[in-house]
Amino acid sequence: MQQRIGLAQALLNDPKLLFLDEPTGGLDPIAHREIRDLILGFREEGRTVFISSHELSEVELICDRVAIINHGVIVAQGKLTDLLAGGRVEILVGKLDRGVFSDMKIEDGNIHDTPAGVLFDVPEGSDVNAIIDGARAKGGQVVSIVPRKKRLEDLFVEAVRNK
Repeated sequence: MQQRIGLAQALLNDPKLLFLDEPTGGLDPIAHREIRDLILGFREEGRTVFISSHELSEVELICDRVAIINHGVIVAQGKLTDLLAGGRVEILVGKLDRGVFSDMKIEDGNIHDTPAGVLFDVPEGSDVNAIIDGARAKGGQVVSIVPRKKRLEDLFVEAVRNK
C-alpha cells in the first residue's frame, strides 16, 4: 500500500522525469504487473524514468538502457540490447561421447559430456548446421537445440565479479 501511495504522490504533478526506487518491491503479482504497465506507459509517452532496483528480471522487461553500479562506480552501462548481445546455443547430441568429437574445432565454444549425451555450447551466430552435420556423420542423434539468451542477471554478475 505504501508503494502505491508513494507512486501516486510522485505522479500528482504529471512529471516528465521520474525517479523510482524499487517501485515493485514488496508488491503482490497483480500490483507488480500494474506498476510495470504504468512505467511502460510512461516510456511510450516519451517520459524519462530512472529506476533503482535489485529485481533484474523486472528491469529487463521495463528498461531500454541500464547502468550497473558497484560500490558507487558504474561498471557497465548502455542499451540493454547491446549489453545482452552475444547469447549462446546449446546442442545436445545423444548416442555418442565427447571423445568422438576430439577432432572438431569449436571456436569460442565448449563440448561437455552429460548423462543425456554430448553438449555443444557455442556462441550465437556459430555454424550450428556444421556441428549438426558433423555429429550426424559420426552417428550421433541431435536431441535438442536450445538458444540461450544472455540475461541482465548474467551481465550483473559478470560486471561485478570483474571489478
